[in-house]
Amino acid sequence: MNKKKESFHQFIFEKANNHYLLTYAEQLLVHVRRSEHYFFNNSGHKLQSYQDHLNIIKALETKDLDRGRLLIEHNWIDLFKQIENLFTTL
Repeated sequence: MNKKKESFHQFIFEKANNHYLLTYAEQLLVHVRRSEHYFFNNSGHKLQSYQDHLNIIKALETKDLDRGRLLIEHNWIDLFKQIENLFTTL
């Protein structure tokens, strides 16, 4: 995970004001880096993830927090589905 992406996610977690989420995210980061390298270099998910993040940023910039929350949830659920599909086809 590159530094800009880590900073983006760190910002979101801090703004959520959820200590559990922040702690969990830090612990998960090690595993994410390893999986992400394989995932983004071996699937077409990179462009979709980029677009998802742009939409999240737009929602947060316009202070549409409900939409931002839904987009973040969708992004995570889609990511987990993609990873599940990836590992079931290996």
